[in-house]
Amino acid sequence: MHPEEHPSEQPKEYRELPVADLSPKRKRSPLKLLVIVVVVIVAALAVWMVTGKDKKPAAKPTTNRQAQAQTNVSPTHISSTTKRYDSNNLFLGFEYPSDWIVNDTSDKLTVTSPPLKLKTIGNSAIDGRIIMTIQNPPASIPEFAKNTSIAPLASQKLTYKNPTPGQRAQTYLTSVNYAGSSSSIDAFYITSDNGYTAAQYIPQSDMLKINPLISLTFLACSDATCTTAKPTAIATNAWADSSLSKPLITMLQSLVLD
Repeated sequence: MHPEEHPSEQPKEYRELPVADLSPKRKRSPLKLLVIVVVVIVAALAVWMVTGKDKKPAAKPTTNRQAQAQTNVSPTHISSTTKRYDSNNLFLGFEYPSDWIVNDTSDKLTVTSPPLKLKTIGNSAIDGRIIMTIQNPPASIPEFAKNTSIAPLASQKLTYKNPTPGQRAQTYLTSVNYAGSSSSIDAFYITSDNGYTAAQYIPQSDMLKINPLISLTFLACSDATCTTAKPTAIATNAWADSSLSKPLITMLQSLVLD
C-alpha cells in the first residue's frame, strides 16, 4: 500500500458551485433619461397639436327660451320714405312715413302705422301699431281722470323744422304713464312750454290747455293681420332705440301749425 493512501477514508463528492457574476452592472446615464423624457413630451405635444388644437367646443343647442329672447329684441322698423299731408280741417301739415294711413275728420286726425314690433315690459316684442292723433282740445281726457299720471322720462325739447310766424320754435315732448308707473310709457304728448322731470306728476288741467292736442299712442294687435287691436304700453327703455324714436320725432318736428 502506498504510504499516502488511507483505505478507511472515502473521497468526498465534488460539487460545482455556481460562479457569481462579479462584473459591474451598467447604470443608465441621467442625460439619456432626460433625453427620453423630453422626446416623450415633444411627441405628446405634437399629437395634441394635430388632433386637439383646432377642435372647437361643440355649440350648445339653442333652447326655446333663448330663441324667444332673440326674437323679442327685434328692433322696430319704421319706413324712412315720407309723404306730405296738409289738413284743411285742422289747418296744419306734416310729413309722415309713406306706408302709414291718414284719417282726417272735422275735429280729429289720425296717422296709423302698419303692424310692426313694439318692445313691452320684460324685453318682449309684440305685434302692434303706433298712432299719431291731432285733435281740437277735448272737454276731458279719460286717461288722466284718476289723477295718477306721471312722466316716466324727463320731457324732451323738440325744435320744429319750418315753424310758421305764429308757431313756437320749440316744444316739449312728454312721456306719460296714466297709472303712475315708471316702467312703461302709455303715450307721448306735445306739451308746449310745459316740461316735466322724470316721475313728475302731470295734471289733466295742463293737458286741456294745449291746442291742438297732439299725442302718440300704442296698440297691441289681437291677431296676425292686426284687424283688431287694443291700447298697450311700451317699455320705458324702448324709447332709447333710435329705430323707434328717431322717425317719430322727425314726424313731430315736421309739423307746421297755422
